[in-house]
Amino acid sequence: MKLGLGTVQFGLDYGLSNRLGKTLPAEAGDILRVAREAGIRTLDTAWHYGDSEAVLGRLTREGDGFEIVTKAPALGRAGFEPRDGKELERNFFLSLERLKRDRVYGFLLHNADDLAAPGGRILFEAARNLAGQGFVRKIGVSVYTQAQIEATLANYAIDLIQLPISVLDQRLLKSGTLARIKDQGVDIHARSAFLQGLIFLDPESLDPYFAPIKERLAAFHRAVERAGAGPVQAALAFLRNIPEIDRIIIGVNTAAQLRDNIQDYCRADALDLDFGAFAIQDERMVNPALWGLS
Repeated sequence: MKLGLGTVQFGLDYGLSNRLGKTLPAEAGDILRVAREAGIRTLDTAWHYGDSEAVLGRLTREGDGFEIVTKAPALGRAGFEPRDGKELERNFFLSLERLKRDRVYGFLLHNADDLAAPGGRILFEAARNLAGQGFVRKIGVSVYTQAQIEATLANYAIDLIQLPISVLDQRLLKSGTLARIKDQGVDIHARSAFLQGLIFLDPESLDPYFAPIKERLAAFHRAVERAGAGPVQAALAFLRNIPEIDRIIIGVNTAAQLRDNIQDYCRADALDLDFGAFAIQDERMVNPALWGLS
């Protein structure tokens, strides 16, 4: 099972197509129960995801089979000193306290640009020290751009990387970047599988900002419909068949959504589409951080 569960919705009102708001604790518990029964093991959270860590701390426990990946606060400073490494460690232990765990599977720097700043190695060494003490199994980084990937791989021996890739955003696949990352022995966790729900939306109801990709999205919907499938099944089929990807991180608001996603994932191998026809190269359309919605 490649699926992993993103839990930002447990702590924040998140997502372009989200009409339900922040997931209530009782529903979060149902989601986790469905995930466990389906064999989903990876839970993805972060310091910046509202009270997501605290919700997981209340609803999960050591030895329950879940592997938690969390992320350090994005600092965004011009440079770093030894005291910043100590701050990273303090914040990590606060995350453990909220999660009610003695250790976590993964710990990521949430802002890859922090590593590229002067003194960025101080942060990396602090994270590696936590791993050396047994508090973390794998350390790494969350990235958004090709440039961040290149800078990280050139300077740091990471274990885990979280990156954006979807049926609409295939740039890292087509460039061979995924293969190069895997050749370095790095685990790859794919996020933005649904582009915050953009792939679900009716092309005719899109925000005007997305006018340049309206026809591409419509073509995707038509092809999926002709194949007798849905956009979720197609999105997961694209990612499931990429061998370099170890986990596909998806977020849901309800247990029913997760059940549907799991069913679509299990049926993904039956879908035969030319996924390359749906790729969008314009970063402004596939990077949510750059969206200028009206």
